[in-house]
Amino acid sequence: MPEKSNHHTYREYLHFVNVIRPHTVGVQVAAAVVTILQGYVAVTFLGLLVSQLTAANSNQNRLVVLVGSFLTVMFLMAVLGYWLDQHVQVNARAIWFGMQAMANKKMLNVTYPTFIDPDFRDKYSAANTSIMFTGGFSSFIIQIVNSICGLIAAIVLSGASLVVLFTARATANTGLAQFANSPWLFVIMLALIVIPVAAAIPLSKLSSKFTHRFFDYNVQYNRLSAYFINNIFDDYIAGKVVRIFDPEDNLVHFFGKMNTKQYKQDNKLQVQATAARSVNSIILATVIGALYVVVGIKGLAGAISIGAVIAYVGYLQQVIGALTNTMDTVGTSAATLKGLDQFIDFIEYPDTEASGKLPIEKRTDNDYEITVADVSYRYPGEKAWALHHVSLRFKVGQRLALVGPNGSGKTTLIKLLTRLAEPTEGRILLNGIDARKYDIHEYQQIFAVVFQDYRLFAFSVADNVAVNTHKDPARIQRALTLAGVWDRVQKMPKGLDTSLTKNIDADGADISGGEAQKIAIARAWYKNAPFIILDEPTAALDPVSEYEIYQRFDDLMQDKTAIYVSHRMSSTRFSQRIVVLDHGAIVEDGIHAALMQEKGLYYQLFEAQAQYYTADKIKAQRQNADAAYTIE
Repeated sequence: MPEKSNHHTYREYLHFVNVIRPHTVGVQVAAAVVTILQGYVAVTFLGLLVSQLTAANSNQNRLVVLVGSFLTVMFLMAVLGYWLDQHVQVNARAIWFGMQAMANKKMLNVTYPTFIDPDFRDKYSAANTSIMFTGGFSSFIIQIVNSICGLIAAIVLSGASLVVLFTARATANTGLAQFANSPWLFVIMLALIVIPVAAAIPLSKLSSKFTHRFFDYNVQYNRLSAYFINNIFDDYIAGKVVRIFDPEDNLVHFFGKMNTKQYKQDNKLQVQATAARSVNSIILATVIGALYVVVGIKGLAGAISIGAVIAYVGYLQQVIGALTNTMDTVGTSAATLKGLDQFIDFIEYPDTEASGKLPIEKRTDNDYEITVADVSYRYPGEKAWALHHVSLRFKVGQRLALVGPNGSGKTTLIKLLTRLAEPTEGRILLNGIDARKYDIHEYQQIFAVVFQDYRLFAFSVADNVAVNTHKDPARIQRALTLAGVWDRVQKMPKGLDTSLTKNIDADGADISGGEAQKIAIARAWYKNAPFIILDEPTAALDPVSEYEIYQRFDDLMQDKTAIYVSHRMSSTRFSQRIVVLDHGAIVEDGIHAALMQEKGLYYQLFEAQAQYYTADKIKAQRQNADAAYTIE
């Protein structure tokens, strides 16, 4: 099978097809052969029928047997062809979904630094475009592989009979017989075969040029269109912004103009590509007519029968059609092949995999200690340090508040602690061993984190809390009660089994941002990990609810280590240690009373928010607490 010179080879494409859906190529080859065989059987039958009808010793019984045999063979081949076509379609759908699954798996399995790499994200977008708009490997199999297999089958099936045609000689001594036996007739037939094939090459290149432009134009359009649909028209938050700031529907008008422009450009490019292919069809039809004349000369001269003329022209038509179809398909497949290249580039995108293999010691006493040893971190492509020379020790069972202004490096430190990123300099140790020596998946299981950009899923409340672990209804209820959202869940149509939002379930429940955040906090507590990190978890809550959650959460931490990350100060009232970050460095470290006496950054932050955390305010919060939220 020929190989493509640009980037990836046909062999690589076939390898991916076999990985996604084994036996697909074999089924497609069989389907292509059966399809071409049906044409040959029909042409052969027609030739034999004409020969029988024009023969001097024509026999009615032979005609009946011939027709019966033809109908039987065609029926069996039609059934086999239908069965194979069904499998071809099933394989095509399976490959399409398989490509999606492979892309999704790649997104989930790469390390976090690769996941957020802009170049990786661009390749993911291109891979999605390949899957959605070019047909991916399904198009490669159904179009390119099918045409090549058809060509091979046509050459094999026609080869021997065409040799007979070219060597058949007339016995008469007429001028027509001499011309039929001369090499000139062979040269003319060969030229007629070559003409459409030769014309197919430049015409397919021209068609490919327009198709390539069509693909390049639509890649950018599809990205822009997907952004409008997914991030503007269908997004809840964007919906509010649009209604307030765009009353004249300028975004809709812009999208409409963009669609009109794309439609006109697509039509122009498709018409140009179709015109190039149509010229080839015209040439092929003309050549087939000429072949009937040339091969007919052999028949008139007595070299072959009239029935053989029909059969041989049919064989030539099959070969020429297969040749031109292959040339046209390969020449116009630029969009499909480019899409496959982009998909493979994405799947094979290099990722610095975690090399650690050590298992995490399973401890019931949660006796784990993490040490941050002179760690610095700089995001890829950035010159400034997000963290610089940070050293910390997280003692077992300690409540530590990590505070500081926005952009001070708090979330970056959490990413390093959980190995969503690795330090640029320095080390992070777990029980004295470099964290990079541990199996990353086991290491990350000792953490439960509520990120400031948390996400819930459109599944049931119970599924959102338990995620993929065993669902314990009693513990789920306790987690939701702890987070202060159990009363809300009880009022939902199906309680714990109620889906969040109506995206996939019409009976789902829409919840507020604060309620969603509380469910995310319940999920972190439910995991029962030795380290629980709350990274700005109460940003959507009012100060009263915020204080209440920290209070209840602290009551149930037991022997776990808790890290409260916030630029608000309510978490510090429950912390045994407060670490203050500013511009990527630790500027203060101590307890509340000592830090207040120093009157540094912590003092400034706390005083700015003191109105929310006075003794009177705390007392009022406790008096107004809902008794239903009490944890035993």
